[in-house]
Amino acid sequence: MTMSSTLSITESLELSKNNTLVSSNKLFELGFFESQSKWYLGKWWKQDKTILWVANRNAPLLGSYGVLKFVENNLVILDQSGDLIWSTYLSGSGVRSPMLAELQNTGNLVLKMDTWNGYQFGDLPPVFQLDDNADSFLMKTFPNSYSSEKLEGGCIRRTALKCEEDRFEKLQQKMRLPAYGETNGSIFSVEDCEKHCFKNCDCKSFALVESRKSQRVCLKWTGVLRGMRTYSFGGQDLYIRVAASDNDLDPGIIVVIVLSCIILLGIVCLAIFCCWKKHKRSIIVQGKKKGQIFFFWPTQTEIVMSGIDTPESFQLMEFGVIFEATNQFSESNKLGQGGFGPVYKGTLPDGKEIAVKRLKARSSQGMAEFRNEVTLILRVLHVNLVRLLGCCIHGHDKLLVYEFLENSSLSSYIFNQTRSPLLNWEHRFDIMKGIAEGLCYLHYFTSPPILHRDLKPSNVLLGRDMIPKISDFGLAQMMETGTTEAATGTAVGTYGYMSEEYAKYNIISDKLDIFSYGVMLLEILTGRRNHEYCITNRGDSLLDYVWRRWTEGAGLEVVDSSFHDDSFIEDQVLRSMKIGLSCVQQNMHDRPSTRTLVVMLESPRSEIPDPTKPNYYLTRADSSSSPVTVTEQSVTINEYTSSCIDASARN
Repeated sequence: MTMSSTLSITESLELSKNNTLVSSNKLFELGFFESQSKWYLGKWWKQDKTILWVANRNAPLLGSYGVLKFVENNLVILDQSGDLIWSTYLSGSGVRSPMLAELQNTGNLVLKMDTWNGYQFGDLPPVFQLDDNADSFLMKTFPNSYSSEKLEGGCIRRTALKCEEDRFEKLQQKMRLPAYGETNGSIFSVEDCEKHCFKNCDCKSFALVESRKSQRVCLKWTGVLRGMRTYSFGGQDLYIRVAASDNDLDPGIIVVIVLSCIILLGIVCLAIFCCWKKHKRSIIVQGKKKGQIFFFWPTQTEIVMSGIDTPESFQLMEFGVIFEATNQFSESNKLGQGGFGPVYKGTLPDGKEIAVKRLKARSSQGMAEFRNEVTLILRVLHVNLVRLLGCCIHGHDKLLVYEFLENSSLSSYIFNQTRSPLLNWEHRFDIMKGIAEGLCYLHYFTSPPILHRDLKPSNVLLGRDMIPKISDFGLAQMMETGTTEAATGTAVGTYGYMSEEYAKYNIISDKLDIFSYGVMLLEILTGRRNHEYCITNRGDSLLDYVWRRWTEGAGLEVVDSSFHDDSFIEDQVLRSMKIGLSCVQQNMHDRPSTRTLVVMLESPRSEIPDPTKPNYYLTRADSSSSPVTVTEQSVTINEYTSSCIDASARN
């Protein structure tokens, strides 16, 4: 009959196919099973009877009687004559009674003392479990033995024994001793026991154990070593006879090792040489347009980029690859023209589309600015910030490779009468929020904070679904952590987007980006450039004009009519206009932070203080008597004037 999952010290499990222990989850079963007229104690899956573990695999029961029971705190198998067939051999390790065997839901057969986890064996897979309040010990099984076809032969020696030339080697401690050992009387030391075993060439193993009378007894084994196990605690030291030549290294093995090392060294040297040749060999690309030949050295990029931590996704790209990807920088691939150079669309050999910013050879953005842009943009990762994929330096060319954004820049929509209707109010409002969130990330979630210093519509690119991404970090600057403002040596930026404190006094803070954002927000609403409005209307600016109309209650009259559709919400438009005017106030401390800015845009109930009159300060270089050509490009300001500039004005 099937028993419970436990076997106490007063119970026994007799030889029978129906007399078993079953885990409480009904998955595992332990008991005797018959194979080729021999009986074994084992553990199996209850459902399909797949054997998982066998206790007496090398000492089966040959008769029709057998029993599993506790004898002196050991779980043992006895045959019909009462002879010991198998045992856990835990005596002498400090085990206390009463003992209890339990077949757990994990399939482990565990011997317990009271509530402690004790000796665990027959586990699948082997796991050592330890309670904080008790000792636990593990008996590992041999997983490979489950599939062995011949279980009676034991281990096979690598080298034959030679009796007098042999030696004894101690196995790891905590061994369960083999069955059927022979005693040799009282022995007082391992050395004496070894001498007795060494005299008999048939003696394969010995152990010095303590008998029940507290005497030290030498146990010897002359046949096949059966039933050995390792313990995590307790057990005995077991010494195995091995051939002395087992420690000698075979000459053939030495030859193989030496040859392997030589071949491996040759492969490494060849790989190093190939890499060296690749980096030192100039690569020639034929330019089809003018028959130009481009010589470039990939190591030039590596030298400039040395010391900059780059992620795995960032590539130091070859000029030839970019040259071919952009169709030799053809005009048909040109996406636009920035202050520092043109931007081209390219397609890599794997089909991936890229945008390549080619800095002008004589651009004011030198190598320091190039490294600055790469360093800063690699430190940021945000959905509203453009992602840099790689770079290349070839002669005077400095190339930045960005992710390609299919919808071009914000300026190509809001200042274009044909494309402006494609951005309805819903799109424009989402773009305002996205830019603010990108700025907030730069100001508050990078360490140290980053100031963009050149925020304008042409530096905002639109990706899929018109998601805005801030680009062009060539003029960006890191602020010291904990500081809110600082002085900079030279003011740089774009006409129409620089605040007065920055253009006139070189004071830099996050409120500079806020001012630029406010100008851009008002340009999104009106569809007009601030700088061009100031030139057209002498002494007035777009900021002053919007502020006057807003205070007169006629703010909607300045809004670009091209995006009036079903998504147009007047209250939302006027609220956005008020936010934009708050960002361009003369006193930098009156402008909101980017955190407050995001809240204002996201929460229609958040309070917006009434903005004061803006004092727009347009700057220009004042050191030349030549006519001033006003274009939307980044410039460096040395001397300033507080009036608007006429395109035909002279000093």
